Amino acid sequence: MMDGQLSNDLISRYAMGSEDASEKRLGQLDGLRAVAVAGVIVQHSLGFLKWSPWSGGFESGAAGVRLFFVLSGFLITGILLRARQTALERGVSRWVVWRAFYARRALRILPLAYLVLAVAWLAGSPSIREHPWMYALYTSNFNVAWHGFTDSSLDHFWSLAIEEQFYLFWPIVLLGTPRRWTAIAMFATVALSMMARADILSHPGDIPVFVPAMVMTSSRLDALAMGGLLAWHRMRWPRSTGLTIGGLLIGGIGARIAASLLPYSVIMLPLPETGNVLLCGALVLWASQGIGGVLGRVLGARPLVALGTISYGIYVYHMVIAGLAPIVATRFGVSIPYPFLFGWPRFVWMVATTIPIAALSWRWFERPLNDLKSRFPYIPAASGLSGKRSLERRGPSETPVIASRAARG
Repeated sequence: MMDGQLSNDLISRYAMGSEDASEKRLGQLDGLRAVAVAGVIVQHSLGFLKWSPWSGGFESGAAGVRLFFVLSGFLITGILLRARQTALERGVSRWVVWRAFYARRALRILPLAYLVLAVAWLAGSPSIREHPWMYALYTSNFNVAWHGFTDSSLDHFWSLAIEEQFYLFWPIVLLGTPRRWTAIAMFATVALSMMARADILSHPGDIPVFVPAMVMTSSRLDALAMGGLLAWHRMRWPRSTGLTIGGLLIGGIGARIAASLLPYSVIMLPLPETGNVLLCGALVLWASQGIGGVLGRVLGARPLVALGTISYGIYVYHMVIAGLAPIVATRFGVSIPYPFLFGWPRFVWMVATTIPIAALSWRWFERPLNDLKSRFPYIPAASGLSGKRSLERRGPSETPVIASRAARG
């Protein structure tokens, strides 16, 4: 393997310690992606889950998207910070890293999304027919914030819009900010996002306030930036990861309790979501160092890892297939019993159609395009041996595993 290929593989996978240990951690992060997308499928097919007749509904889909956001921030920040460090050691411009990042993200995200949007447009989906450019430019979350959820087949693209907007914004922060200010910039992003969420929640309008608070990038950046902060912390102080996980758990539970017990105020409004973000952060950080016991074995199980690998396709396809199925069938003169009401028949339909299509899509469409990312290395191979040797000199304690095969998604 060429020197440049080696360093870029290390940057993108972060498997720099023991191969067995790193594979375990990689698989567990993939497992978390499977758990996240499963939560989305459950809510979009079964609705809110009730623990008892007296409890409110648990929004498994919202929890899954939140976990996706924290994971994305964690993985992307780790990739960019490690690439920036290696570029500095090799005398490579950060502009090279910036270009490579966007090229690789575009190859991974855009082809599948645009394919599905094209199919939705041809099938007559009302939302994309009315607002094609909002979907093409990844701004459909603004449409949901202004008009509410109006198209069940494409409304879930709001979260993809947030992630894409994050991908445009975050590399500028990490590659353009002086290193001594990087953590401060990430903390500021978390704080400003909480303030934005409080502002949205305190100004009711025609649309229920929880909708814009959920779908606007400004009010959800704290989850993505929190993942970034944890990646930065994992790189700087890997030995304090256990204490950090404990602090996140205490902070998350404390925020949830405070939000339920303290009197109503603007300051209290963003706390429930902040508590949930901290709890997701604890789970992601824990999995990044390898969870032991039964939970670790479950997250690292091959079926769950496989689902995590195709989770992007599952998420993109699941509502589109469900929503467009009756439209397409009607055009061919076929009547099908979908859409079902929320319940197990809907769940079985969604799982039985989405997972096989996502698996085929990964094998024959997404993965071949994903392999083209090797043409856009973060660090060019011609940058010499010094970078490779500097990477090899780092021990496992200095180069923790902070990303996974799921970084391909």
